[in-house]
Amino acid sequence: DPSCEGDYCNYEKICEFFTTETSETPQDKLAYLAHVVFGGQCVDIKYSDMIANLKDTSSQDRSWIWQTCTEFGFYQTCDPGTECPFTTSPWLSTAQSYLDICSQAFGIHSQAVTQAILESNEFYSGWKYNGTNVFFLNGDVDPWHANSVLEANNKYQLALMVEGASHHAWTHPPRPGRDQKSVEQAREAIELVVGSWIGAFADDGTHHHHKA
Repeated sequence: DPSCEGDYCNYEKICEFFTTETSETPQDKLAYLAHVVFGGQCVDIKYSDMIANLKDTSSQDRSWIWQTCTEFGFYQTCDPGTECPFTTSPWLSTAQSYLDICSQAFGIHSQAVTQAILESNEFYSGWKYNGTNVFFLNGDVDPWHANSVLEANNKYQLALMVEGASHHAWTHPPRPGRDQKSVEQAREAIELVVGSWIGAFADDGTHHHHKA
């Protein structure tokens, strides 16, 4: 969010922090950033604790990971020889590492995950999704837009790329006078489009009522 006001609250501020030459090592800078972002609290990095958390039915993290294991995968790997900003050597973030989580947290094995992904793509048609009354919005600085539908597949769909916007920035509470223009315009577009769908439904319902 280019208009954010906190320290290190967007890509530009974080990148400036890391690329400005100082006497600090990259590790020192990362430690300081983590201290700021997490309010000075320690971050639990134990793998066993993560699995235990996912097994806890009250965990807010559980449902999303469960959905990746039972529906669509959606795993992001950091492969050797790429420009991935996270660890590539040793190669830790592999597709298998995510499949292991499915197995250990939920008892769902890799073959079942693979089959679920195939069935989801067959049911929804992947990027060729042909549903109606769908508005695909993406921010062009949101890495997730690569997995979205970027062009409408039929006349009942719309797609909008929101310039300079991060991950679903238009769903955040409005900040009058501070939000970037593109996000404000996206909200206006959503209101207009959804309003037209509701209006069309209401008109159709009225039409059928009179016809009956």
